[in-house]
Amino acid sequence: MCDTLIGKKTQQVMLSFNDFGESYSGLSGKSAEDFGEGSPYITYMNVYQNQIIDITDIGLVKINKTEQQSLVQYGDILFTLSSETPEEVGMGAVYLGETYPLYLNSFCFGIHITDESKIFPPFLAYYVSSESFRKAVFPLAQGSTRFNLRFYRN
Repeated sequence: MCDTLIGKKTQQVMLSFNDFGESYSGLSGKSAEDFGEGSPYITYMNVYQNQIIDITDIGLVKINKTEQQSLVQYGDILFTLSSETPEEVGMGAVYLGETYPLYLNSFCFGIHITDESKIFPPFLAYYVSSESFRKAVFPLAQGSTRFNLRFYRN
């Protein structure tokens, strides 16, 4: 249905993610020993497999009080950054839960919605998995054995 609505060329509104949000990176500076206990974080597979983040499918990570890590917030759009095939890069999901603090794995990036007057976060869950959005993201995947999106921080 989303693709049908987007395909209709009536009253198109062009927006960039920068028009209503701010990008942020996932966890950084973590080693294998940091995982398995601590604070909840959204896994790569949770972003990859779902349109809306499944809060029952999270991992745990130790976060020190001195660390500067980005937090996921309600309405954030989350994307995969890397995969073995270009079709799997840029898979998106939206966080509509209320678990805090909540972090994002290092192989993803997020966009905090800063202006909900321009976009409805639950709609984004369907839009980022629509055929038209996937067609736009697919050419952005770069690589030969591992494909990546370039992540630009605001």
